[in-house]
Amino acid sequence: MLGVIVDPTAVVLALIITGLEEALMRCTIVHRDNFMRWLLGKKETSLEEQEVEREIWALSSAISMYHELVSAHRCRGLLNFQKRGFCH
Repeated sequence: MLGVIVDPTAVVLALIITGLEEALMRCTIVHRDNFMRWLLGKKETSLEEQEVEREIWALSSAISMYHELVSAHRCRGLLNFQKRGFCH
């Protein structure tokens, strides 16, 4: 929870590391999926299956970003409540 960290340098460092990790995971999603398919010995995908896979990969990234934004806003909101004395 970045909202709890008081050192600004630590917050920036955490954001940079998290951003790099997210970029790496999203950049390699296709290659990881194809590698797992190869490891499991599954056949090549057809064009129709590739279309569905692309949609799934896009939705996976979008949902991940949505959850990150919601959790960041929720954390900030809870900290504001705590600072104002609403939460003990």
